[in-house]
Amino acid sequence: MPPRRQTPSHDVATPPPPRRDHRHWWILAGAALIRVVALAQLAPHPLLQPSSTLDDGAYVALATRVAGGDLALAPEPYFLAPFYTYLLGAVFATSGSSLLAARVVQALLGVVAVWLVIDTATAWFNRRAGLMAGALAAMTGLLVFNETLILQS
Repeated sequence: MPPRRQTPSHDVATPPPPRRDHRHWWILAGAALIRVVALAQLAPHPLLQPSSTLDDGAYVALATRVAGGDLALAPEPYFLAPFYTYLLGAVFATSGSSLLAARVVQALLGVVAVWLVIDTATAWFNRRAGLMAGALAAMTGLLVFNETLILQS
């Protein structure tokens, strides 16, 4: 029988746990701040208020009907994308038909979209690429502007 190998009696140093990277929280906070500033500046603008003859006015009218309980929206033909109408109707039902509340919900969804960009780019490439992609998405003016509009875009 061969001699048994002795294991060293001292503990082997275990590597420290990986450092948590919290930079994505700073990017998300920046994205939220950018959207709050955009909402404060653009929400009261007269040219961005829903008009009864444009799509935004049609969304508000249909969402108001949904908030009032007309979930079928009958008998008129349905000519707009339904999901946004029902989402807007749910916001109207809980906020008393507040356009500001609808814009705040859209801004929050925009921050969630930035988080998803960070997560996706991190999974596809690496952490650095995810942070860069998230920072770019957070500062993209077209996305921020569209989140202040009452449109499905």
